[in-house]
Amino acid sequence: MRSFEFVSEKAVSKKQQQFFGIVRAMQKGDMKKGGEAGEVAKDMKVSDVKDFAKTKHKGLPTKKTSEEAAGVGIVTKQNATADVPVGGEYMNVKKLFPKNKKKKTKEDSVQELVVKQQRPKIDVINKDIFSVNLSSYKDKINMWFYDGPHDALSTARAVEYYASSFSQEAVLIFDDANWDGVVEGARKGINAIGAEVGYEKLLLCDVEDSNSWWNGLYIVVINKVEQTLKIEEEVVVEI
Repeated sequence: MRSFEFVSEKAVSKKQQQFFGIVRAMQKGDMKKGGEAGEVAKDMKVSDVKDFAKTKHKGLPTKKTSEEAAGVGIVTKQNATADVPVGGEYMNVKKLFPKNKKKKTKEDSVQELVVKQQRPKIDVINKDIFSVNLSSYKDKINMWFYDGPHDALSTARAVEYYASSFSQEAVLIFDDANWDGVVEGARKGINAIGAEVGYEKLLLCDVEDSNSWWNGLYIVVINKVEQTLKIEEEVVVEI
């Protein structure tokens, strides 16, 4: 609820006097009623509007000071009272004396930075899946959801292409596992990169539905096996 007090029944600025000039024109039918001025034109007595509109410009400021402007407004039917009629002014105490905002401390700034850094980073890459530069993602992806071409060859190739980005232990999820080629391609790709399967789960639909948003999942937890190079000793036989 507004906190207000009655201020005056005459215009106290050129801007307010001009406002009531518009209200009066609307009451006479010279202008179409609309907006705040239209509401005042409907609710306020013609005689009261005349009092505001006929106020002489001489001696009136062009507008109120910034402090006054922040807290003074025209009373409409919605906030009028017996003491403050439509067309009068109300003084909004809350706007004139706003609560002091707490000054931001260094600790507040640090906390904001910490929260910002904890937000997940999302990279949107608009490229063919086999042309993405994976150098900055090496060993970083611990959950990989694949919903690309579902033929066996493309699925296996995708696993091999993104293998360098998988973390030491990673969860691979293949969408539309009900479709032919998805599980087959996934397993071929995992075997090709030499990863060990720690867990796998095949979730299939009872009825294949080409219009459904979900047609099965194949979930695999893999562990990347570090490749060691076997160096054969060269035997030199002197004759």
